Amino acid sequence: MIIPIDQNTLFIISTSTTVALFLWIIYLETRLRKLTRGKSGKSLEDIIHHTAERAREYEGHLEKAFDYLKHLDGRLKHGMRGWSVVRFNAFGESGGNQSFATALINEHGDGVMLSNLQARGHTALYVKPIKKFISDVELTPEERQALEEARTKIKD
Repeated sequence: MIIPIDQNTLFIISTSTTVALFLWIIYLETRLRKLTRGKSGKSLEDIIHHTAERAREYEGHLEKAFDYLKHLDGRLKHGMRGWSVVRFNAFGESGGNQSFATALINEHGDGVMLSNLQARGHTALYVKPIKKFISDVELTPEERQALEEARTKIKD
């Protein structure tokens, strides 16, 4: 069923709808201006541009930090990473474990073995180079033990 509407009623409905929509647009425009103006007086566009510039700046700093960390990682691989000290009694007649074998090696297994043999009135210090966890000079059992313990510390 169709209800007939006269022109006056139609005019009032369309006018009131237009006024309501106009007021709604004004309200939304006011809110949009507040949003884009911001509290600091800068526009939203200015804030977005500033934020993008800062993000690019931080990306540059991040790149530098990663490069520096790669450099440090390379240096650390050559630094001493594994060490061990094994004390022992080199000569049965002297008391105590005064002698020792000390292994100092880097991540690649390069380093040095320091051995000190302590006897009554006599001390001897030996230095043996280590390359890739192997020495050109024969190692004593205590030195091999120190090298293996140092190697284990690198893996941890």
